[in-house]
Amino acid sequence: FRSDMKRLVLPLASASVIGVTAAAGIWLGVSESGLATVARLAETASGGQLRLEQPSGRLAGPLSFERIAWQGPGVEVQIERLRVDWSPSELLMAHLSISEITAARVAVDMAASDAPSEAPVSLRLPVAVDVEKIAISVLDYGSGFSATDLHATFASDGRKHRLSDLRGKVDKTGISGDMVLGGDAPLPVQASATLVGTIDEQPVRLRAEAS
Repeated sequence: FRSDMKRLVLPLASASVIGVTAAAGIWLGVSESGLATVARLAETASGGQLRLEQPSGRLAGPLSFERIAWQGPGVEVQIERLRVDWSPSELLMAHLSISEITAARVAVDMAASDAPSEAPVSLRLPVAVDVEKIAISVLDYGSGFSATDLHATFASDGRKHRLSDLRGKVDKTGISGDMVLGGDAPLPVQASATLVGTIDEQPVRLRAEAS
């Protein structure tokens, strides 16, 4: 009888653990409080380098943050009013599917240095990625560059990354372009861009290609 009870208790205990774990996972994924909990855990894990302010929505999407700030050695990134809509179930098939990423402003500041940066050995991604829509109202890089109304799409099979249908404005100049980047050294690039606008009240059109 005791042996039978042990054989019964162990599966019941395992089932209980699995049930509690599944319930916790569902709560984290589909509730706003679950998203807030994940945000706090991420901040703690970053050692104070990451700040995630006013999260709303669900981890399973759509989700948003009023402000995200990252501060590391020599680099500072701020993102205002970020919104992401994605399909987490696609991760089961090693595919990150994002229908939309939008932000009111992205600001990147990097410390000046005379030393050349080292190229990474690899830029491979662990999963395939598809982003149907990227929209950034304002992109500031340091104090010398600012672009507005940026839109693009992104796709990667993990080894080759493609930024397509890029368009936006730099002051009075419209920009558009595409870029393909290989994820393995020497990180081959194929890119094209078109700029149309005015300089000193004169119309300008520039087409550039690079590899």
